[in-house]
Amino acid sequence: MTLILLALQLHRPRLRRCLGLSSGLEKLRAVRLGHLRLLNHGRRSLVLGKLVHPVVHRQLLPLLAAQLGAAFFDDKLSAMCIGWLRDCVYAIREAAITNLRKLIDVFGVEWGLQHVVPQVLEAHTHTNYLYRMTVLYAIVSMAPAVGPTVVASTLLPMTLHLANDAVPNVRFNAAKTLRQLTPMIEPGLLIERVKPCLTTLADDPDADVSYFAVQALQGC
Repeated sequence: MTLILLALQLHRPRLRRCLGLSSGLEKLRAVRLGHLRLLNHGRRSLVLGKLVHPVVHRQLLPLLAAQLGAAFFDDKLSAMCIGWLRDCVYAIREAAITNLRKLIDVFGVEWGLQHVVPQVLEAHTHTNYLYRMTVLYAIVSMAPAVGPTVVASTLLPMTLHLANDAVPNVRFNAAKTLRQLTPMIEPGLLIERVKPCLTTLADDPDADVSYFAVQALQGC
């Protein structure tokens, strides 16, 4: 177990991916949470800071979060989990998105609106388009957890903003995101905000952007 904890700190992406995706980590599910309740707050912080890596089995982090409580998580682990969204390895960013969505399920929508959603959306101005796309992936993941009201007030406006991105990959992912958000958007908002955006994207000079926009329009 000690070797696994040390290995999870490795900074080489290839090694982190191997650890995260290997079947060996499945065995971590069998670890009883009682073994993680250390004798004092400081020791628990140290060990869990090493353990909670995004490529650890995705069911583990929410379980740990429920044991630790929101206050402890916010103080010791929240910044680290948000930071994984900026990792250079896609698999790690993907796992971080999944973990954050599950944390909203654990701690509630109000917690998510304060500690997750704003921090995730901040990356929409990042100079690297891959991290701007990560915002869209996170929106799709978080939307069912936060509900239609937050989708309409916060997630939809960000998606519409990214639909005007200079990079075609971001634009066509915005079109795909709009298609996935459609069931959670009221008809009036679809007509007023979503359809005009998709209609513009359907005439985009980039073939992929146009294709996904037309697909999204069919679902409106």
